[in-house]
Amino acid sequence: MTERNHGKEDAEDQVFKKLILVI
Repeated sequence: MTERNHGKEDAEDQVFKKLILVI
């Protein structure tokens, strides 16, 4: 969880993880 490295990318990663969970 490195927000200082990339904020919006972190959000996209969360969405991707949620998508994988839905699948």
